Amino acid sequence: MKKIVFPLLVVIALFFSFERVSQTQKPQSDNKPPIIALKPGEPELVTYDAGTARFLVSSAETHGAWSLVELTEQPGYKTRLHRHNYTDEAYYVVEGVFTAKIADKTYELPAGSYIVIPRGTPHAQGNLGKVPVKVLLTMTPGGFE
Repeated sequence: MKKIVFPLLVVIALFFSFERVSQTQKPQSDNKPPIIALKPGEPELVTYDAGTARFLVSSAETHGAWSLVELTEQPGYKTRLHRHNYTDEAYYVVEGVFTAKIADKTYELPAGSYIVIPRGTPHAQGNLGKVPVKVLLTMTPGGFE
Protein backbone atom coordinates (compact mmCIF):
# COMPACT_ATOMS: atom_id res chain seq x y z
CA MET A 1 0.00 0.00 0.00
CA LYS A 2 2.86 2.43 0.89
CA LYS A 3 4.38 1.74 -2.53
CA ILE A 4 1.24 3.06 -4.23
CA VAL A 5 0.34 5.96 -1.90
CA PHE A 6 3.69 7.77 -2.01
CA PRO A 7 3.96 7.93 -5.84
CA LEU A 8 0.31 8.92 -6.01
CA LEU A 9 0.91 11.81 -3.58
CA VAL A 10 3.92 12.96 -5.60
CA VAL A 11 1.85 12.95 -8.81
CA ILE A 12 -0.99 14.88 -7.13
CA ALA A 13 1.43 17.44 -5.68
CA LEU A 14 3.08 17.98 -9.05
CA PHE A 15 -0.29 18.28 -10.78
CA PHE A 16 -1.51 20.98 -8.41
CA SER A 17 1.77 22.90 -8.46
CA PHE A 18 1.79 23.01 -12.28
CA GLU A 19 -1.84 24.06 -12.30
CA ARG A 20 -1.10 26.93 -9.89
CA VAL A 21 1.80 28.18 -12.03
CA SER A 22 -0.25 28.09 -15.20
CA GLN A 23 -3.05 30.11 -13.58
CA THR A 24 -0.68 32.86 -12.43
CA GLN A 25 1.24 33.20 -15.68
CA LYS A 26 -0.31 35.43 -18.28
CA PRO A 27 -0.21 34.12 -21.83
CA GLN A 28 2.19 35.87 -24.20
CA SER A 29 0.41 38.07 -26.68
CA ASP A 30 0.89 37.30 -30.35
CA ASN A 31 0.78 41.07 -30.77
CA LYS A 32 4.02 41.81 -28.90
CA PRO A 33 6.58 44.16 -30.48
CA PRO A 34 9.28 42.58 -32.63
CA ILE A 35 12.92 42.33 -31.67
CA ILE A 36 14.73 45.27 -33.25
CA ALA A 37 18.48 45.01 -33.84
CA LEU A 38 20.09 47.77 -35.88
CA LYS A 39 23.66 48.04 -37.17
CA PRO A 40 25.51 51.37 -37.30
CA GLY A 41 24.01 53.55 -40.01
CA GLU A 42 20.64 51.78 -39.95
CA PRO A 43 18.09 52.95 -40.85
CA GLU A 44 19.04 55.68 -43.32
CA LEU A 45 19.21 59.31 -42.26
CA VAL A 46 16.36 61.65 -43.18
CA THR A 47 17.19 65.33 -43.68
CA TYR A 48 14.94 67.99 -42.17
CA ASP A 49 15.22 71.73 -41.44
CA ALA A 50 17.26 71.31 -38.24
CA GLY A 51 19.64 68.60 -39.44
CA THR A 52 19.04 64.85 -39.69
CA ALA A 53 16.84 62.21 -38.12
CA ARG A 54 17.15 58.44 -37.92
CA PHE A 55 13.91 56.71 -36.88
CA LEU A 56 15.32 53.84 -34.81
CA VAL A 57 12.05 52.46 -33.43
CA SER A 58 8.72 53.52 -34.87
CA SER A 59 5.44 53.68 -33.02
CA ALA A 60 4.12 51.09 -35.50
CA GLU A 61 6.75 48.65 -34.21
CA THR A 62 5.73 49.23 -30.57
CA HIS A 63 1.99 49.25 -31.28
CA GLY A 64 1.94 52.97 -30.51
CA ALA A 65 3.53 52.68 -27.06
CA TRP A 66 6.71 54.68 -27.81
CA SER A 67 9.18 55.65 -30.50
CA LEU A 68 12.92 56.38 -30.58
CA VAL A 69 14.54 58.90 -32.89
CA GLU A 70 18.20 59.89 -33.21
CA LEU A 71 18.31 63.62 -34.01
CA THR A 72 21.36 65.61 -35.07
CA GLU A 73 20.62 69.33 -34.88
CA GLN A 74 22.86 71.96 -36.41
CA PRO A 75 24.11 75.01 -34.45
CA GLY A 76 21.53 77.77 -34.17
CA TYR A 77 18.47 75.53 -34.43
CA LYS A 78 15.76 76.07 -31.83
CA THR A 79 12.04 75.49 -31.53
CA ARG A 80 9.44 77.97 -30.43
CA LEU A 81 7.76 77.51 -27.07
CA HIS A 82 5.27 74.67 -27.51
CA ARG A 83 3.70 71.74 -25.68
CA HIS A 84 2.62 68.19 -26.44
CA ASN A 85 -0.68 67.49 -24.70
CA TYR A 86 -0.57 63.72 -25.16
CA THR A 87 3.14 62.88 -25.40
CA ASP A 88 6.06 62.74 -22.97
CA GLU A 89 9.49 63.52 -24.44
CA ALA A 90 12.77 62.20 -23.08
CA TYR A 91 16.12 63.35 -24.47
CA TYR A 92 19.48 61.65 -23.96
CA VAL A 93 22.37 63.79 -25.18
CA VAL A 94 24.94 61.79 -27.16
CA GLU A 95 27.13 64.62 -28.51
CA GLY A 96 27.33 68.39 -28.07
CA VAL A 97 25.26 70.51 -25.70
CA PHE A 98 21.47 70.37 -25.89
CA THR A 99 19.49 73.33 -24.53
CA ALA A 100 15.98 72.99 -23.12
CA LYS A 101 13.93 75.90 -21.77
CA ILE A 102 11.12 74.93 -19.42
CA ALA A 103 9.18 77.75 -17.77
CA ASP A 104 11.79 80.21 -16.48
CA LYS A 105 14.62 77.67 -16.28
CA THR A 106 17.12 76.89 -19.02
CA TYR A 107 18.98 73.58 -18.97
CA GLU A 108 22.36 73.31 -20.73
CA LEU A 109 22.77 69.55 -21.12
CA PRO A 110 26.18 68.20 -22.24
CA ALA A 111 26.79 64.69 -23.61
CA GLY A 112 25.63 62.05 -21.13
CA SER A 113 22.77 64.20 -19.81
CA TYR A 114 19.11 63.21 -19.78
CA ILE A 115 15.91 65.21 -19.45
CA VAL A 116 12.24 64.20 -19.39
CA ILE A 117 9.62 66.72 -20.45
CA PRO A 118 6.18 65.52 -19.27
CA ARG A 119 3.17 65.94 -21.52
CA GLY A 120 1.48 69.32 -21.26
CA THR A 121 4.68 71.10 -20.21
CA PRO A 122 5.45 74.25 -22.25
CA HIS A 123 9.04 74.04 -23.49
CA ALA A 124 11.48 75.01 -26.22
CA GLN A 125 14.68 73.24 -27.14
CA GLY A 126 17.55 73.42 -29.55
CA ASN A 127 21.25 73.72 -30.23
CA LEU A 128 22.60 77.09 -29.13
CA GLY A 129 26.22 75.91 -29.40
CA LYS A 130 28.74 76.02 -32.23
CA VAL A 131 28.87 72.30 -33.04
CA PRO A 132 26.12 69.85 -33.97
CA VAL A 133 24.22 68.22 -31.11
CA LYS A 134 23.08 64.59 -31.30
CA VAL A 135 20.27 63.35 -29.05
CA LEU A 136 18.16 60.24 -28.67
CA LEU A 137 14.52 61.30 -28.38
CA THR A 138 12.01 58.89 -26.89
CA MET A 139 8.37 59.84 -27.30
CA THR A 140 5.67 58.13 -25.23
CA PRO A 141 3.28 57.28 -26.76
CA GLY A 142 4.95 57.13 -30.16
CA GLY A 143 3.89 59.00 -33.25
CA PHE A 144 6.50 61.72 -33.84
CA GLU A 145 7.81 59.92 -36.87
